[in-house]
Amino acid sequence: LPHTLEFEPEPHEVLREAERVLVGEGHLIILGFAPAGFWALRHYLSGDGFPPSAMHFLSAQRLRDWLRLLGFEILETVHFVHGLPIEGLVSGPIARGLEAVSGVFGHKFGSVYCLKARKRVYALTPIRPRRRPARVLAGAVAGTTCMGDGR
Repeated sequence: LPHTLEFEPEPHEVLREAERVLVGEGHLIILGFAPAGFWALRHYLSGDGFPPSAMHFLSAQRLRDWLRLLGFEILETVHFVHGLPIEGLVSGPIARGLEAVSGVFGHKFGSVYCLKARKRVYALTPIRPRRRPARVLAGAVAGTTCMGDGR
């Protein structure tokens, strides 16, 4: 789901449908803009509407919670795109400083995240009670020669 949930009015429904159609043990990959990242900040502050027609940004933590409720196992979350979304600052001392900071705190300052999850399917095989082996009754002892005469 590359940047799909940001444009949907009901992202819960999209995740439910993805869970429904995904095969057991299948993988789901979601790309999204972090709501506290530089690119979302640009969207909030500028009037140019980038990314175009994005309705809302969902945090990776919120998506992890939603996916756990749907029975997914979260495998990995990676944050990237640490630069400022301002033309002319792609290189230079500010960009190098941001790269150095992102090396240490990259999980906090990434503008985009990639979340990988696996649909967990647990087999519901009924456990049958073990049958006990039939007891062998040894009522008569072989080789007895009791004739009743006391010998």
